Amino acid sequence: MKYTFLLFLAVISCQTNKNCKDYKTGVFKFANPKYAEWTVYRTDSTQIEVSNITSTEIHNNVKWISDCEYHLGKTKIINNKLNFQEMDTMKVEIYKTEDDRYFCYSKSNRLDLELEMIKIREIDD
Repeated sequence: MKYTFLLFLAVISCQTNKNCKDYKTGVFKFANPKYAEWTVYRTDSTQIEVSNITSTEIHNNVKWISDCEYHLGKTKIINNKLNFQEMDTMKVEIYKTEDDRYFCYSKSNRLDLELEMIKIREIDD
């Protein structure tokens, strides 16, 4: 009985985990309240981060290295009320997925972050 229950939990866990491909595109929010003002819109080749408070937009190109790793290169910043500095390429590695979210490491020459991103919906075409 004990082993049956553990097998059941393992099967449920596998069914609820999505793979990294499910997060290549969509609309995302940061789980961390510190970044709550930001909404991220990602297509297969672009990512736009929008501040819902200042209307600042950070435009990036996206280059997928593998299903779970991509690079972000900043192409322009619109309405830069937050005085963002130009950044090096950001390397992002998704290390865990569950339900509607993924967990990743984001690294550049100037910044290292561990983030949890929540997928809100698919991107509108």
